[in-house]
Amino acid sequence: MKNSNSIEAVNDNEILHGLKNDQFQPFFQPKVQCSTKKIVGSEALIRWVHPEMGVLLPDTFLARLRANNLMPEISNIVIDESLKMLQSHQSENFSVPISINIDPDSLLLPNFATTLKKKCETMGVDPSLIFFEISETYDVSNDNLQNSILSLDKQGFKISIDDFGTKYSTIKRLIELPTHEVKFDRFFLREAQKSQKGYYLFTELLKIIEEINCIVVIEGVETEAQVNCISEYKFCQLQGFYFSAGVPRKQFDELLKVQPFNLKVDLDE
Repeated sequence: MKNSNSIEAVNDNEILHGLKNDQFQPFFQPKVQCSTKKIVGSEALIRWVHPEMGVLLPDTFLARLRANNLMPEISNIVIDESLKMLQSHQSENFSVPISINIDPDSLLLPNFATTLKKKCETMGVDPSLIFFEISETYDVSNDNLQNSILSLDKQGFKISIDDFGTKYSTIKRLIELPTHEVKFDRFFLREAQKSQKGYYLFTELLKIIEEINCIVVIEGVETEAQVNCISEYKFCQLQGFYFSAGVPRKQFDELLKVQPFNLKVDLDE
């Protein structure tokens, strides 16, 4: 896999060509239960499988997609492929939830939640298996945006707060939104390793979120030392390169066969 940091910015025509030729696709990064090391979920991460430059990460193309109002199209790709995977898994009598980053432009589309619910019904997919990640940067004081998020909850989808504690209005957001999952940014894990204060604040926050019946996900887990740092908090889910990078669907299905999880993916494959 080529590192997107070494690739110069791509132009709009290349992006449009990539969209037309189905080069954009989600990769899936596992979420692993701290207590059992079993895969209990995944996050769908958009990738550009470029025929010449290899697999490109979002920092190469996301800004251009936003500038050209193409984020709803990318959201549709991620959602459709995620639904196909869930449909396949449910037909085999097993399934793990999928978290999807959703942008404000997609959320504000007319009847976004109800249209998606109908699609789930057509495909026989349980909407409760889909978590929509709401970034801390989103201005949920916007009534239309907040109503769209509430509509997702009403239709049976789950709401996840991404990058918890790194921006603003965090506690207020937990109160206002029907939150089912909270994702802790890697910042907290790193600070927990640096100082007693960092460790205390991090672990107390973990316990508070768990006590309000939210799933707790810790992102950016990269080393065994980090796993050991939080090993006693068995209710947490762990996500990061220590376990696996985001991988194509076929490879993710192979990871699901290895339970408890003990396979690390080579990032250069």
